[in-house]
Amino acid sequence: MKHLRSLTFAVLLLGVSSVGFQVILGQNLQITGDDLAWRVENPFIVVDFSPNPRTGRSGQINTVRVKGPDILLSRGTPSSTLHLSPNLAQGGDWVCTNRWDPPQQWEVQEGPKAFRLERSGPMPVVPEIFGETVYEITPDAPVVRVFERMTVQEPAKVALLRVDELSVEPGPENPFTHIAWSTGSGTELRDRRGNPVLPLETQWVAFFSQAHGFAVVSIYDELSMTGPNGGNAVLKNPSLHFAGDPHYFYRAFIFPDESVTGNDTLVQLPAGSVYSIRYSLLFLEGVDWPKIEALIGAFMEREGRD
Repeated sequence: MKHLRSLTFAVLLLGVSSVGFQVILGQNLQITGDDLAWRVENPFIVVDFSPNPRTGRSGQINTVRVKGPDILLSRGTPSSTLHLSPNLAQGGDWVCTNRWDPPQQWEVQEGPKAFRLERSGPMPVVPEIFGETVYEITPDAPVVRVFERMTVQEPAKVALLRVDELSVEPGPENPFTHIAWSTGSGTELRDRRGNPVLPLETQWVAFFSQAHGFAVVSIYDELSMTGPNGGNAVLKNPSLHFAGDPHYFYRAFIFPDESVTGNDTLVQLPAGSVYSIRYSLLFLEGVDWPKIEALIGAFMEREGRD
């Protein structure tokens, strides 16, 4: 069994000041739209769950508008969504829970102070694996809290098993200029070129826009990989990736060897294996990278992390 904990999972109350975060009180969520196609708005972000023409009515996050710079984050294609996990592949194209149409089970709690959506069902293409997701949004923070779990109910073969995936448009429509991540002892900031492969347990990863002064940051709270009866889970090339030009990132429990193709890439997962992650997506405005980095640090300090 492998279980990692990065920081206490809590509501992030963000208000930028010269001394860090301030609690912002008295805000309400605005929730509109039909079931599994909601539009949830707080003072910082607008989160849209509407389906695209070639995705299911799944309740997957489709787009996020960051209000300060007035930037719409979108995958920009009718067959995909901004948030793309959990997902997997079994020798062909990978598939995501945005293909649920609808989820086998779902439950929403919505009100002026909290929005929580739970979804679950067999994973598309590989029904032997049961997927579960949770989204949480509050009115006082530019944050979406996410939980993802895949439970192997019957033995299954996969070529790919991924979580914590966010993808924007590639090419000139990509609003970001830099990529960044935690190194454990500091921060690495690079121009948005190349596709570094990082340890699975990298605490946080980010896209940053120098032009617009904002960043999207994913900070994991809990990462768990458990085999049958609490033993060690099957892993292959566990890692965190930037990919594309790059325009997306993800964490992989199972990732194929690039030099191997076809059925040789399939990995047998025994029944009783469980893979899960809990993380927060932060949409931070900070003018420049030092300010963004200070906000990340203030968040970590607020949560009792060095």
